[in-house]
Amino acid sequence: MIISIINKIEPLLEADTQAGWVGYLLNQAAMRIRTMTVVALSPLGLTPPQLRALEAIQKEQPLSQTRLGELVNMDRSTIVHVVDHFETLGAASREADPTDRRSHAVVLTKKGKDMLSQAQIRARDVETEFLAHLSHPEREALHGILHKLFDPSPCPEEKKREHRPPPPKP
Repeated sequence: MIISIINKIEPLLEADTQAGWVGYLLNQAAMRIRTMTVVALSPLGLTPPQLRALEAIQKEQPLSQTRLGELVNMDRSTIVHVVDHFETLGAASREADPTDRRSHAVVLTKKGKDMLSQAQIRARDVETEFLAHLSHPEREALHGILHKLFDPSPCPEEKKREHRPPPPKP
């Protein structure tokens, strides 16, 4: 449905108008780097979200499938398929959870650790290629700005506006 709406709206927008929209530019950049990352990871049998899941397992293993799903923002049925895929690849295994007999803990295998390392190298190479035309200070600035966009606290100018006393009543 969203695609059909976009297909109806996009022809109405001038190309030069679109190029000035921050949301449009961010979306185009995200689509490009995602496509590049998908291509780079596909020989390993992984997708970008699966790379994120391998990284989460590495960081917190052993962890339950439920916790893994929370960390990577995947629902229960999706995370079950992801872990099944990892087991098929030999990248992870399910073990009895020592803290809860009803659940299984997910851990990386040696092959999974090697695969994660290769995937991270490939993802870094994609990022390096994608950002190649930016100088080091521009890369750092972009990184900082993107992190700032995800910070839920208001920018300093908005904080100043929030703390101003209300105008006097006439």
